[in-house]
Amino acid sequence: MHHGLIPALHHLPLATRALLAAAVVVLGGALLTRLATAAIKLAVVVLLALWAWQFFHL
Repeated sequence: MHHGLIPALHHLPLATRALLAAAVVVLGGALLTRLATAAIKLAVVVLLALWAWQFFHL
C-alpha cells in the first residue's frame, strides 16, 4: 500500500514537499518535547520521592 505514496511525493512541487517536511518536523519536535518534558517531570518526582523516603526513614 505504501509503494504508491513515495512516487506520488516525488511528483509534488518542491514547495509542497518542503511544507510537508516542515509539518512532519514541527509535529515530531512537539511530540518529542512533550515526551522529554514528561520524562523530566517524572524523574524529578521519583527523585524527590526517594529523597523524602530516605529522609523520613532515617
